[in-house]
Amino acid sequence: MTASRFPLPAAAALAAALLVLPSAARAGETVRALLDGYASVPQLSCELRRDVRGADGETVRFLSRIWFRRPDRLHAENLSPMKRRTVCDGTTLRQYTEGLPRGFARPVAELEGDALVNLRMLPGSNSSWLEPFRDLPETELPPDGAAARRIACTRPGKAYAVLSFDAGGRWTRLEMYASEAMADRLLLAAMEDFAEVAPGVWLARRQQLDLSMDGAVRSETVRLDNLSATAPIPDAMFDAGSFFPGVTFTDSFEKMF
Repeated sequence: MTASRFPLPAAAALAAALLVLPSAARAGETVRALLDGYASVPQLSCELRRDVRGADGETVRFLSRIWFRRPDRLHAENLSPMKRRTVCDGTTLRQYTEGLPRGFARPVAELEGDALVNLRMLPGSNSSWLEPFRDLPETELPPDGAAARRIACTRPGKAYAVLSFDAGGRWTRLEMYASEAMADRLLLAAMEDFAEVAPGVWLARRQQLDLSMDGAVRSETVRLDNLSATAPIPDAMFDAGSFFPGVTFTDSFEKMF
């Protein structure tokens, strides 16, 4: 598989950066490099396991199998806690949840918001968290613990993000706060057990997430298994006609029920 190289900092440049006090970096340099790296991966297949623990201590496990190919081809089979299948052939996205009277279908050209982001985001990359910080000024922060490099990005009035990287340049941690005071954390994501899915492009096969919402913390553990960016994906996996026999589709969420 060919892919453009993800521009990670060279060891010498990284060492030099750690010797200086926090300073402004070029706008969006690091975040843009991460996003461009993910965008360079043409296809991916994996199994995704997400264990979500609520404030009541109960854990719900989500299991999915995912096949992804650019441009705009996706097959996601959710096995638990509900059975749902999403198939996009590059032109139309179709989704059906077992037990409902109808499925949902809409042309890709008419998708927007989360639906379009989820369709085009490399599975497991969490690039949707990064996209709002694309091209914003970045500030170098002192290293901390296992983090050989840290940068901060600010969306004025929205969020303050701190990204940490290990000595190999891999993105290992994300802290999201409501402000630069860093007293009100919204998200903490720790990433480990990396797989290189293209030259210099890494995905974490284990991710631990803590999300703060309405005063409560929801914890998630995400695992990517059987991860491959090179295993052949048959074209038939994106042929919706093979997977929704007898299903009637509507372009209205209300009419699905």
